Amino acid sequence: MLSFNLIVKNEEHCLEECLQSIKPIADEIIIVDTGSTDATVEISKKFTDKIFEFVWINDFSAARNFAKSKTSGDWIFLIDADEVLNFEEYPLILNALKNSNVEAYICITKNFDFNVNAVNWHKNKTAADFRLCKSAGGWFPSEKIRLFRNRTDYRFYGRIHEMLDEKLLSNKIADADFFIYHYGYLYSKLDNKKYSKKLEHYEKLNELKYLEQRDIKSCYELAKQKRVMNKFAESEKLYLECIKKKYRIADCYNDLSALHLAQNNFEQAEWALKKILEIDPENISALNNYASLLYKKKEYDLAIEKLRKIINKKQDHINAYYNLAVIYQELRDYINAEQCYLRILKENEFDANALNNIIILYFDKKEYGKALDYLNKLEKINPSHTTVLKYKDVLLKKTQKIENSEDEKLYNEALTQFHNKNYKGALLNFRKSLNLNNALIEAHKYIAECYKELGDLKKYELEIMRYKQMLARQ
Repeated sequence: MLSFNLIVKNEEHCLEECLQSIKPIADEIIIVDTGSTDATVEISKKFTDKIFEFVWINDFSAARNFAKSKTSGDWIFLIDADEVLNFEEYPLILNALKNSNVEAYICITKNFDFNVNAVNWHKNKTAADFRLCKSAGGWFPSEKIRLFRNRTDYRFYGRIHEMLDEKLLSNKIADADFFIYHYGYLYSKLDNKKYSKKLEHYEKLNELKYLEQRDIKSCYELAKQKRVMNKFAESEKLYLECIKKKYRIADCYNDLSALHLAQNNFEQAEWALKKILEIDPENISALNNYASLLYKKKEYDLAIEKLRKIINKKQDHINAYYNLAVIYQELRDYINAEQCYLRILKENEFDANALNNIIILYFDKKEYGKALDYLNKLEKINPSHTTVLKYKDVLLKKTQKIENSEDEKLYNEALTQFHNKNYKGALLNFRKSLNLNNALIEAHKYIAECYKELGDLKKYELEIMRYKQMLARQ
């Protein structure tokens, strides 16, 4: 008999989808509500009559243990309201219950995220990924025991990041061959106030957990929580405590480098990065942070060199492309910046940071039609995004004005020819567009690139010089 346990509060926006996904294989659904004021309880009643109230005491383990005490199934599956199961994997879940040598299963959760810079981010590949991702281009993994036998001596501990005591499981733990699909991050990041409150709540729980347990894992979790909330001094102290006790040293130094970079504390950031690279000279995250340090110090050529080396080693390292794009955009090297952003958006067409930046890039280049196309994508993700609010009306007016503009038509045709490597045709149309509108300064940059591709380096240098002179006059 398989029982599902859920701890919920104000989950009306996602709960029904979760319950629909578990209903076909659930012999029992236990829902513990910790104080909902929306339709959560009413939705729950459609699927189960085993709904219990629990007064929240800032302790996820207490809530988990309460739910467990109400469960009668032989196996317990933990799932959250913003998670779903894939119906194609039901046989794998049911088959796992038949293994008499296993007491618990560690499950990988696919955390869908628009941000391709998330640590260990994976591009969607399976049919289930595409079906359940809610427009996110990929996910990053997390692992935890989610399925285990319902024995009286199995208890949860820890106020947050609650865990079963693995010592009681007699080393009979296996890796599950099915996944849990989580999309809560997609919702939380759209509501800044709600997200901030959630962070504050988790901070409080992490602090209480560390105060009670005083273990190094809790120290590390609190350090990360403090860093996310920009409480740098407190975070740094906790990371140094972890390093002192030799816990996840490379990760701690890496986080410290990012922490110092956020404060423009270049000397300390470099110290932390050198410490990592002494341990692991090929650490990609450290090399990427080193490039960020060089960028902040305005050592652009060195930063570009390091980022190109990262990409040569790991061609799918999206974070490196993003950092390269930002540098090129600041240098007004719009062609290379555009190529980097398009590489990112090829992986995930809804990456909010890349969309935001490419909109501004095309706006600066006066390619208003393209800017509007990408703004419409950004609006699908987040209608209240500052760039959407700032640029939408302007772009609508701009595109209406230039809809029948001959110079714009020629310019866009030239861009298409350029990207299709028809450099002679592009050169001709860029020249024609400039004859009609000499404010199309970026046309000079593309003309220079056409000459370069056609092997005429003298004209390339002349056109680049002209381009820089016109930029300086702006």
